[in-house]
Amino acid sequence: MYPNKIRSIKDLEEVFYRINSAIDWEYCKKFFKAIKNLDKSVLKKFFKQVEKIFENPKIGKYLYANRKGQRELYVAKSFRLYYTYCEKDDKIVFLEFSHKKAQ
Repeated sequence: MYPNKIRSIKDLEEVFYRINSAIDWEYCKKFFKAIKNLDKSVLKKFFKQVEKIFENPKIGKYLYANRKGQRELYVAKSFRLYYTYCEKDDKIVFLEFSHKKAQ
């Protein structure tokens, strides 16, 4: 169901639309850059977490301080997915995907 590699923005958009077409979403360039370099096993776990986000956008841990308004979801052991959810517009914005050491 999921590709082994994300080579272009078009690949990412196709997968996201297959997962969910009801909720609006967008992403930052920094987010796409990080996804492009993932190996197959982490990419599979990433897409499973994205499915969970589309099913329940409030699933991620709500963050405070310098990341106020953002949510964090663990992917694999040492990766984090950061996103925001705007209830008013019913929109998810994927902000960042990074290794926990890069925080």
